[in-house]
Amino acid sequence: MQQTKRNGSTGSTNAHAAPAEVGWGGLQSEEQAIVSVHPEDPSAAHLAAKSWDDMTLSQEVLDGIFEMGFVKPSKIQEWALPIALTGGNIVGQAQNGSGKTAAFALALLLKCDVQTEGVQGLCVCPTRELALQNFDVISRLGKFTGLTLFLAVPSQERMPRRIDANILVGTPGKMMDLLKRRVADGRWTRIFVLDEADVLIDEDNQMGPQVTQIRNLLPDNLQVLLFSATWPDHVEQFARRMVPRANRIKVEKEDLTLSTIKQTYIDVGDANKKTKQLCELYGALNIGQSIIFVNTRQMAFDLAKSMKEEGHAVTLMCGTQKAGPEQIDIAYRDRIMNQFRTGVTKVLVATDVLSRGIDVPAVTLVVNFEMPTSWTHGRNVPDFEVYMHRIGRTGRFGLRGVAVNLISSHERLLMDSIKNYYKCSISELSGDAEEMEALIKNLR
Repeated sequence: MQQTKRNGSTGSTNAHAAPAEVGWGGLQSEEQAIVSVHPEDPSAAHLAAKSWDDMTLSQEVLDGIFEMGFVKPSKIQEWALPIALTGGNIVGQAQNGSGKTAAFALALLLKCDVQTEGVQGLCVCPTRELALQNFDVISRLGKFTGLTLFLAVPSQERMPRRIDANILVGTPGKMMDLLKRRVADGRWTRIFVLDEADVLIDEDNQMGPQVTQIRNLLPDNLQVLLFSATWPDHVEQFARRMVPRANRIKVEKEDLTLSTIKQTYIDVGDANKKTKQLCELYGALNIGQSIIFVNTRQMAFDLAKSMKEEGHAVTLMCGTQKAGPEQIDIAYRDRIMNQFRTGVTKVLVATDVLSRGIDVPAVTLVVNFEMPTSWTHGRNVPDFEVYMHRIGRTGRFGLRGVAVNLISSHERLLMDSIKNYYKCSISELSGDAEEMEALIKNLR
């Protein structure tokens, strides 16, 4: 299969662009990132749109773009939008902070017609928090279009008997339920977007079958845009089934390392000393905003409780659980996320429910209290994709951030594997609070 360069000839494309601006990604400089484009039609000559003027956009959409401060397209937008505007299907590997949300948001807005009633566009997201964020971005970009949106996530409020919004954004279970009961009529849908596809089809969370059912409830002749920041083999298999005749836009693995993030570690030796070390760094956690990632909800509750007992203010975020001592309900999740976004709370202890796609630009520090792992072939191995997603909660939109890994003796090999996989530097810190505070204060 051929790859399209900006000028339409074949070969790997090195997409040059200007330095990061508002709304741009912060993985590495736009000048250095390499994008390969595999068109559905090998003879097609797709051109990158270097400015908004290079695309046929309505004035209403342009007004939304400029009000959000998007001066020019990011790299993923340069390549994805011209293809989307011609009705092409897209399978895209779009890294954290790359501008992929705005890319599919604009594609949705431009495909839907305010003169036509009913559901025309669907955007499926793996978590409630990501759905809320995507809903906000699409709403802001579409502010002047007159298009209507509906947020399809679990809610304590009663659902309407009928939904006639032009665009639905939501989680798989709720969206499937609305379509199956014909509360929302998917028969006239024109465009279907899947965000963070590798999570949507993870066998452990049962969302894959729901996504498949949603697709079966939609028209056969449908534009499909699928995005995933990381690309395990099962995503490739799913993409081939879900997205026929796909134009593929991909950033190679070695280009995914987050250059705006200073990756560090503190050797705590004994895992039981991690909480004490974290408490000693608490002052640094409050300089901006911080997310502390753990692997299980039980550890999240235990760590939050321990830090509060030491007199440190932290909030807790993990998946919904309706009963038991670790109860987390929908209203709590919404309240905590809103408080964190608005800066009311500074330090968040979280499971990986927050590792995907969440943009809080004030986050200066991510702490891996536990290294992310997955159980493979009877042993714990590093989860490279989750590591990248976690540390990607800082260093957003060209800003700089710090990631700190608290490493016990048995986790050293996990960290070394991550260094080798991403060919990145992870420098050692002493664990001194003043050292950490100076590092963060020098960021911005």
